[in-house]
Amino acid sequence: MDGVGMYGKVDPFPVTVPTDAAAYDALVTITFRYRTKGRGPFTLDLSAGTRADAHDLTTRPSVPWPLAPSTATDSSSVQFVVPALKAGKTYFFAPTADTGTPRGVGSSRLSTSGVVLTVQLTPRTT
Repeated sequence: MDGVGMYGKVDPFPVTVPTDAAAYDALVTITFRYRTKGRGPFTLDLSAGTRADAHDLTTRPSVPWPLAPSTATDSSSVQFVVPALKAGKTYFFAPTADTGTPRGVGSSRLSTSGVVLTVQLTPRTT
């Protein structure tokens, strides 16, 4: 997953929600190594959707997670909550990286490796 003045993407990870409860909240953790080049800004976000090509679910935080610039390989973990997933449905999750570099500022690069995405489902109590 690389972002070079644009979005970097990996294939969406499908998760089918169990039917033991009416709805579940998902805690999505993304752990990865990364390095940067240029001024950035550098961000990591979660694409969460009802289809592999959709980003139509609410995530918290609702804005991309900022990453500190690092010319040496660094590591990080970020977490997102995706509330109220319906039982028995399949949802798709994927991390996305972005450099968000404004035009005319030069180029920036965000390279990642060792990306691990985990989804923990908790029955919704409300």
